[in-house]
Amino acid sequence: MASVFDRFTAAGRALVAPSAALPALTKMSSPTLELKASDARAASMYFRVGIEQYPPSDYVSLVKRYATNAVVRRCVKMISEAVAAIPPSPKLRGREKERFAEAISRFLQAPNPRQDRSGLIEQLAGYFLLHGNAFAELVPGASAGYAQMYAIRPEHMRIVPGADGWVEKYVYRPGTGAEKHWPVDIERGKAAILHIADFAPDDDLWGRGALKSVEKELDVYDNCFDYARALLKNGAMPSGAMKYAPQVAAGEPQPSLSEEQFQRLKQQLTRQTEMGNKGKPMILDGGLDWVAFSWNLVDMQAEELRNGAARGIALGFGVPPMLLGIPGDNTYSNYKEANRAFYRATAIPLAVKLYGAIGRWLGAWTNQRELTLEVDEDKIYALAEELTETYQRLETSRFLTLDEKRERAGFDALPDGLGQRVMVNGFETPLDASLASAQIGVEGAAAGVEGQLLSNQMMAANPGYDPGKDRDKDGTSAEGTGVEGGVKKPAKGAK
Repeated sequence: MASVFDRFTAAGRALVAPSAALPALTKMSSPTLELKASDARAASMYFRVGIEQYPPSDYVSLVKRYATNAVVRRCVKMISEAVAAIPPSPKLRGREKERFAEAISRFLQAPNPRQDRSGLIEQLAGYFLLHGNAFAELVPGASAGYAQMYAIRPEHMRIVPGADGWVEKYVYRPGTGAEKHWPVDIERGKAAILHIADFAPDDDLWGRGALKSVEKELDVYDNCFDYARALLKNGAMPSGAMKYAPQVAAGEPQPSLSEEQFQRLKQQLTRQTEMGNKGKPMILDGGLDWVAFSWNLVDMQAEELRNGAARGIALGFGVPPMLLGIPGDNTYSNYKEANRAFYRATAIPLAVKLYGAIGRWLGAWTNQRELTLEVDEDKIYALAEELTETYQRLETSRFLTLDEKRERAGFDALPDGLGQRVMVNGFETPLDASLASAQIGVEGAAAGVEGQLLSNQMMAANPGYDPGKDRDKDGTSAEGTGVEGGVKKPAKGAK
């Protein structure tokens, strides 16, 4: 067993290690963790230690609705594809490291030869929504530094709990006669299987999917659909009854149809209700009368009942009904608001849950306990309008430093403390530089006023004085050429 876990450790750690260090990594072992177990959880597993715990059995029957119910299929496809379209941002200690992030990103972009990142995440999200549990398997390669990741069907998995409440091993039985066991080295914090479970208030090991919560709505939807199909087969007419009431003399008993007459009449009614005979008149024998039943509440509201059941299914999965094209739901003012609510309330929380679990799982294998796979909302196109509003609020803020604004926008601080000053005038001028410029402007304005007053005095004392004549062609002062103090010296011999 130790050799298997060493292979996993080397494969996982080599994801972020330079190729030259691979031989040394294969000889390293994972550090032993200080483990603590919940006494309450251990007590709840007391009678289940070492016994395989099966997943919810109703999933096998409910999952067929994914193939037969358009609302379920569309909800699962919308959510899983939206989650798969959100790229994760690998971070270590809350910061993106170029080499480390590139190594993890390369691994996630091609987790196995059959799928890319989007395909794998879409599959995991689909299992999580339908079953309430998603399982991923990490497969080491023959050489160190190579590994693959796969999604596993949850209905074939079994969980074997240990005496301390932690999982002892995972068992996979696909029904082919073969089975696979994955022991869990809880001391090292390693497990070849990643289990992501939804919240279930009545189960300590397994989660509950959305299919179970909308089971009644699924029954109503299917029943309304079958009823509408039956009405179409009957020419969209309500059901009725054939009445045999021949006229008899007073006091005589009412006759009944013979068996031969009853079977012949039954065959005629069957032929009459076939699609090719719709609208054709039916010839009745003497004493026979067709009595049609009136439209009842179910007949008149079957379509509305079906739409209501569809809205209930969409609510269970967390998809706004407007996005599914279900009529009669105008909760959101427009499609854009509904799409934004879908991402905020459903897609992003699921992406955070899946990527968070995968990040912790890979971090345990690579001995990078502080590895996280975070969701960068700036890269989600559906939230572009919110991002623009956020930037506008930061831009108009007058009491935050540039580093504080950059931090709220998801960027690193500027080097050398350049962003530690409060900015004014649209983030372009530091506050101290703006004050200095303002002081220079005040002093310059005062000097200009003083110079204008002196010029006015000179002009008043010398009516023939022209300041323009005292400057050279290039606009410089005529200082040194007989001009002193703004007054031109008279030439020698002049009076």
